[in-house]
Amino acid sequence: MTSSATLQSKPRSGWRIPWTLWRQLFIELGRATLITSLVLVAIVAFAITAKFFADGKLGPVDTVKFMLLASVPMLQYALPFAAGFAATMVYYRMSQDNEVLACYAGGMSRRMILVPALVTGAALMIVLTVLIQSIIPRFLLTMERMAQSQVASVIQNAVEQGEGIEFGKLRLYADQVRRLPTGSGEDDPDVRLQLFGVVALVLNSEGNVRTDVSARAAVVEIDTDQEDSSGRQGSVVAFSLDDAMVYRDNFFGLKPAQLDRVVEFIPVASTDDPKFLTYTELNHLRDQPDKMNFIRQRSRDLAYHLGWREVEMQIADDLKKTGQAVLKASSEGFRSQTTTVTIHAQRIQWDQEHMRYRIIPPRGESEIGIERVDGDESPIKMLTKNAWLEADFGNADVNQRNMTLKLGLDDYQVTEDAGLPGARMLQLVIDGLRPKEDPVPGLLDSTAFELIAKADPRINADPPDSFLIPPTKELKRRITDLNREIFSKQHERIAYAAACLVMVLAGAALALRLKEKLPLVVYLWSFFPAVIAVVTISAGQQMTHQTGTAGLLLLWGGVAGLLAYTIGSLLTVRAQ
Repeated sequence: MTSSATLQSKPRSGWRIPWTLWRQLFIELGRATLITSLVLVAIVAFAITAKFFADGKLGPVDTVKFMLLASVPMLQYALPFAAGFAATMVYYRMSQDNEVLACYAGGMSRRMILVPALVTGAALMIVLTVLIQSIIPRFLLTMERMAQSQVASVIQNAVEQGEGIEFGKLRLYADQVRRLPTGSGEDDPDVRLQLFGVVALVLNSEGNVRTDVSARAAVVEIDTDQEDSSGRQGSVVAFSLDDAMVYRDNFFGLKPAQLDRVVEFIPVASTDDPKFLTYTELNHLRDQPDKMNFIRQRSRDLAYHLGWREVEMQIADDLKKTGQAVLKASSEGFRSQTTTVTIHAQRIQWDQEHMRYRIIPPRGESEIGIERVDGDESPIKMLTKNAWLEADFGNADVNQRNMTLKLGLDDYQVTEDAGLPGARMLQLVIDGLRPKEDPVPGLLDSTAFELIAKADPRINADPPDSFLIPPTKELKRRITDLNREIFSKQHERIAYAAACLVMVLAGAALALRLKEKLPLVVYLWSFFPAVIAVVTISAGQQMTHQTGTAGLLLLWGGVAGLLAYTIGSLLTVRAQ
């Protein structure tokens, strides 16, 4: 009796770490997670790839390659559920075999039993963080470019099946298709196709028709992995037309164009999606938003507006100082020459009704003097009471613009010309004019923030420059929207990694709590809350992108709810 009392009152010298049990649990958790992940990834990657293969966008070899590439991004979704399933099954087996009860009898706490699940979940969280932030974006970009590069296969398969093609901004339909051989030289296209009964539309950045082509036949030449003048990645598609009708947008609507060859650039969609960027690239994107095509387009639009304003100021300054302004136009072709136009006037005044500048005659005079010199020919002098000046951007698509000026004369008189002295004409429009110093190229090279800095003083002036307000506000809105998207993407990625840890703990806790239930029932009790957490992460990301930080409540709410559910299950186990 004394001996027994002595043994009971003797303090414990410490607790031993159950290395044997932990090692066994780590092995089982790792094996189950690996097998389950492989199965889930294979199923999901096949489901994604099958659509591209069925649509004819990928051949047999490319399908296998695409499926292997898709396996890595699918780990973002498969790994958390696989780890949660593995934890549920491993700890459920321990409970069913009374190993957990034996651990309790040996003096081991629940926390010690759950250490392998905690460590495994933390390790997978770190692995998933590295994958999501650095590796998965690269694989997604490779997959996107691989799918986008199959232009020829998409066109050929769609035509053979009697379907229309939507590829980027290109809409194409043809009655027949035939593949043509290509050369091996550097200037030879990657793919050549001959189409019969062709109808094609090319849309601009706003979704409106930029080019409308109808032709009896066409030879299509495709060069992939190209880059346009603004730095966008994509494919160059050239149509050599036979018996064609072509309409092109010249900023004032679709107009007929006599063309036998149409060249269009089809950008890769990945240019505009931050999901293809790594963590470091997302951070740099805040300071360099021009890397996104939709920001670059808004920047170019503002650059042209600023360019027109600077040209107007340049002309107004010349008229104020010297009473004349000089514009020039260059023509190319068989006979290249430079046309010089000199305007003799007092100033220019904005005409809100016609959205152009009205030229005011010199002080004390009633008519405006215009002098035109074509190359080495004699000057032509004209007088008019009504003259105007406007910008001609040439194309509604900001990536295709080339700003020139139009000078219009209404009811003018030729006062000096070897051919028509003293003749009176109804109207004359001289287009293709440029100022002596064209500011547009320099503005196009400016960043979005530099353009905004130049526009803000004029917008904030009294009165504000209403001409610059719309493009400036739109550019600022797009940048703000991009920053919210970057913010939401970064939180989404971290939340997915954190959810992986919580799913593992939830699976282990539910297995200890519901040891009397069937294994499928036990897993479903952890599966559906995990699905809710994933759905709220995705929905929260979209809400954060649209509204800002308020969306974080939803984004992180699912993870927090799953964690609370896990803690509640552990407290129930403790009470039992």
